[in-house]
Amino acid sequence: MERCPNCRARLDDGDSCRRCGLELATLRAVEQAHQSLAGRAAGHLARGEMGAAIRTLNRAQALCRDPLVAAMLALARAEVGKVPATQARSPN
Repeated sequence: MERCPNCRARLDDGDSCRRCGLELATLRAVEQAHQSLAGRAAGHLARGEMGAAIRTLNRAQALCRDPLVAAMLALARAEVGKVPATQARSPN
């Protein structure tokens, strides 16, 4: 988080916004949880664990809307919808 969500002031490492005084600890904890979930989901995607990736990405999106997480979620959902090549062949 670079700017205060209340007044848009640039943030430093303090526990509250220097301009409006908004308490930031909870917001930073949510942001950290979101990043942790996104990282865990990337690992699931890399290992081909699409179900776990989708569940984890949905949790990450519930915390914070993020275009990268949305793209990873779309990828995981698309992979779940694919039919393996051996099943896609029509019998002769």
